[in-house]
Amino acid sequence: MSVRRYYDDAYRTQFSAKIIERIEQNGRFALTLNQSYFYPTSGGQPHDTGTINSSHVIDVTVRESDEAVLHWVNALPDADEASCTINAARRQDHRQHHSGQHILSQAFIQIAKAETVSFHLGSEGVTIDLNVAKLSEAQVEEAERLANKIVWENRPITSRVVSLTEAQTLPLRKIPAKAGESLRLIEISDFDLREFQITENEIGVMNPRSILLFGMMFCTPPSSSYASALQSLSADRPAID
Repeated sequence: MSVRRYYDDAYRTQFSAKIIERIEQNGRFALTLNQSYFYPTSGGQPHDTGTINSSHVIDVTVRESDEAVLHWVNALPDADEASCTINAARRQDHRQHHSGQHILSQAFIQIAKAETVSFHLGSEGVTIDLNVAKLSEAQVEEAERLANKIVWENRPITSRVVSLTEAQTLPLRKIPAKAGESLRLIEISDFDLREFQITENEIGVMNPRSILLFGMMFCTPPSSSYASALQSLSADRPAID
């Protein structure tokens, strides 16, 4: 089973590893490594892409039988030593948007008592679904202001692993039904605490306009100024294929 190093260092995008297993399955090819910084699709965040030697990593999944990380590639490399590179722009885009989603979700809880029931993070942006039928324009604007305030204050994001017993004493809104003996928690200082299984992001490197973008996309039609901001932001965003 691969040692999942992205929990230790979410910023590393180049590393060396040893190829443990080569897999051919229905015309597709996959590798397992002794260690990996590639993030598999999970927790609502899409997988990393990149290269292993000269092979392109096109998908990353977790094998249910043993939780090994499978690196799906376009071709199997011959060498047992692996030189790995992660698509840094794609990783950073996903980290920023997922962290931003959690900030905005908490803002809607505080402003409108509206819980996020699902979200989708894709190459073009993020959508969230709230458990309310309707939000007023004032509530949307206030949630945007609060989310932007958290970003501008550059509050630290920290992670820690706690036992299930300790987690049950903390102000978590929800503990997963299938939680094991320990949980990984992510905390945005004095704002949000939750069980989290993805690569967290420093708030300071987020673009406050991207937080404003969330509110525009999910709740009400944007005003002309918001629409202009959306167009400007979309034009500036890098491709993350």
